[in-house]
Amino acid sequence: MFVTARRPCDECRRQKKGCSKDDGGCVACKVKGMASSFHSSPKRRTETHILERVQTVCIYTFLFT
Repeated sequence: MFVTARRPCDECRRQKKGCSKDDGGCVACKVKGMASSFHSSPKRRTETHILERVQTVCIYTFLFT
């Protein structure tokens, strides 16, 4: 019995491909003879990051319009 992971394995995420998300190893990795790993965590955008991006867009809009 396999328990599915919430996110795709690292290799499928890197290649932006579909993943079966099996903890025992996703199908794509098994076919390639690779071990699946589920270590990377999602990057979350903080409020500060979003504000910095808005400021940058405002500056570019002001300079180039």
